[in-house]
Amino acid sequence: MKIKNLTYATIIAILTVTSVSPVAAQQTYNFGPTGTGVTWQDIATGAWQKAIPQTAALTQGQSTTISWTSDGTSCTGSRGGSYGPSGSFTDSPSSTTTYGMTCSKSGWNSGTDSVTVTVGGAANRTPVGYHDTVNNSTCRTTGWAYDPDSSSTSIEVHMYIDGEAGAGGTILKNFPTNIFRSDVNSTYGISGNHGFDVNLSPYIADGKSHPLYVYGIDTAGGANTKLTNSPKTIQCAGAPGLVPSVDIKGQ
Repeated sequence: MKIKNLTYATIIAILTVTSVSPVAAQQTYNFGPTGTGVTWQDIATGAWQKAIPQTAALTQGQSTTISWTSDGTSCTGSRGGSYGPSGSFTDSPSSTTTYGMTCSKSGWNSGTDSVTVTVGGAANRTPVGYHDTVNNSTCRTTGWAYDPDSSSTSIEVHMYIDGEAGAGGTILKNFPTNIFRSDVNSTYGISGNHGFDVNLSPYIADGKSHPLYVYGIDTAGGANTKLTNSPKTIQCAGAPGLVPSVDIKGQ
């Protein structure tokens, strides 16, 4: 079958995918005989279709907006449903999904375009927390931390002095966040124990001033977070030494 004026007798469809949560780079594809990088083929019906796949990516829990425009009068989605010649819809696919749209017009060949949205695993979220106080007289420090990906579970905090982790700091020990903090749970809508109140006298009772860094430890092995308001400076009194004996004798 010979088609006259093919360039003008084929519906031109443009399918766009835009990740909206969060926004990713928009990908727009021109569907037409003169589209850049587009391969066309003559099939039995005389319609011409694009031969190269289109892809976009997002992670689980994100949504994507599929939009299209054409110079047809109606369109049919590859996953069912009838649509107008232009429009959009939002979807939150749980797995990799291909969206297609075939647009038509009486007396014209139909135009088809598609886009594949690749869905990966949910992105890891790093711990959040706050380094509240240090008390020189009691040699204690307080604060809180939790992992948003495991918000009901207590995590550990690591404490360093005299420098940051990996930058010259000396680790003291890892400590659990095993104290109930109603203010934290109420503010962030979480449950469980997420506070810490640590006695540091076994580690730094030397009478010297030390910058103290506290990090929340990621439960999935991701990046550990330095808590907000950290470091804080602490100076704990030195442990008492031996008292010399005195022996006085009279002659």
